[in-house]
Amino acid sequence: MFPEKEHILISGIADWEKEISDDISKQVGKHSNFSYLESSKKDFALVCHADALVVNDTGLRNLGIAAYTPTVCFFPVAHNAFRYQPRFGNHEVVMADDNGPASVEKAEQALHTVLNK
Repeated sequence: MFPEKEHILISGIADWEKEISDDISKQVGKHSNFSYLESSKKDFALVCHADALVVNDTGLRNLGIAAYTPTVCFFPVAHNAFRYQPRFGNHEVVMADDNGPASVEKAEQALHTVLNK
């Protein structure tokens, strides 16, 4: 997906977030356009210069919104998303439904939307 783009996975701070990030990194494998970084003071600079940000509802998402970086945000519970939907900018929300977490296909569609606006 998006071979012309550089993909950066930034781990979370908590141990459980790091474990999930490690698992994602292992699943992705080695690619010339994929980097895995630990969370650091450089996160804001990365967010500011990103073409788009795909993230769950975290501080990084808020940084992306503040930096006017297009975002795709995963929400685990649909009824919470509209309360936190940005009212300006180029942002999409991908929500869980009765069948479980939001699909990769939904996220990819949302990413295409924000990249093509």
